[in-house]
Amino acid sequence: MDNQNNKFTVTAKSLAKAMESKMSTQENAMVGKVYMAAMKLAFSTHTHFKVMDEIDAELKKHGINNASSVLGSETSHIMQIVYSQAKGLPPAALIPSGILFLAKLCEFYSKSLSMPMNDKVFADAAHMLITLLRSKFEPDFHNKIGMPAQGAAPAAQPQPAGGGLLAQGGQ
Repeated sequence: MDNQNNKFTVTAKSLAKAMESKMSTQENAMVGKVYMAAMKLAFSTHTHFKVMDEIDAELKKHGINNASSVLGSETSHIMQIVYSQAKGLPPAALIPSGILFLAKLCEFYSKSLSMPMNDKVFADAAHMLITLLRSKFEPDFHNKIGMPAQGAAPAAQPQPAGGGLLAQGGQ
C-alpha cells in the first residue's frame, strides 16, 4: 500500500483476484453472492440514497478524521443486514465479501471526491470491519484477543461509529 504518497491504490477487482486463488470454487461463489447482495443493498436505485445518506451523515457527525471507523462500522452493518436476509449463509463468507465491498465503497468515495481516500483509511476501516464481524459471529473472539466478553466491560469493546439506519438493521 502506498501510504507515503497518500494515494488510494486498492481496488475491489485486484482484491478479488488475489482472494480467488486462495479460496475454493464454492467459497469464491459464496463470497461473490454475498458481495453482490451488499452491492445491491448499497447501490441499487431503491436503496442507494438511503444507505449513502446514512454513511454521509455518520461521516459528518464523526468527522473526516474518523472516516476509517465510520466506513468499517457501516460496512459491518451492511454485511450484517445481508446476513440477516440470507438463508444458510456461512458467517465466514462475510469477511472476504465485506472487504471487497469496503474496497468498492472506498473507490466510490475516492472517485466522487467527497472524501480524501488513501490506503491507510482503507486498511484501518478493514481492521474495524474484521473486528466487528468477528466480535459478532465468533463467540470466543474476545478471549482470543484478550478482551472481556460482550457485556462484561462495554468500554473495552470496539464501538462502531454508526448509529442510524444501518445500525438499526436497515429498518
